[in-house]
Amino acid sequence: MNKTNTDKLKLITDHDLDKLYGWIKSRIQKLNVMLKKTRDYDIIKDLESFQIEYCYVKRELDARSARRRAHIEYLENFQRSKNRF
Repeated sequence: MNKTNTDKLKLITDHDLDKLYGWIKSRIQKLNVMLKKTRDYDIIKDLESFQIEYCYVKRELDARSARRRAHIEYLENFQRSKNRF
């Protein structure tokens, strides 16, 4: 698998990032099944590569989710403070 550039992850739409996350997760599960059948070194390397990519994509998804929550909280606080006056 080609390593994903973390800067490029920031440019991917939420929908495409979710699809990529699902695809990587599915691929990891398939590789784990293959690994149980055979201890092929290539499978181990592929699995490790996909697990690293999974972490990068998951971190980006988590960051976006946190940003969304913070923005919603900011808007709610802004609206409350606006209503005070």
